[in-house]
Amino acid sequence: MRAVLLVMVLLPWTIADAAANCYLIRNQDAQNECLAEREGNSLYCHQIRDDDQRNYCLARVDGNSLYCYQISDEDLKNRCLALTD
Repeated sequence: MRAVLLVMVLLPWTIADAAANCYLIRNQDAQNECLAEREGNSLYCHQIRDDDQRNYCLARVDGNSLYCYQISDEDLKNRCLALTD
């Protein structure tokens, strides 16, 4: 019972710390990608300006390889496909 209570108390701080670390990233696109991955929320991906990075983020967060095929950079496309397949 005590362990469950401890987890319930500490979990929000752990999540907040992870998101706070993303806010230390100065590059806005990288920060949004970090937040998207940490929170599992693809809405942050939609705020990424670079088309290739946006599609890479969406593929990773949503787990949908169709976004990979919209990436024009071949190296990034191949990395994306390797992660989602």
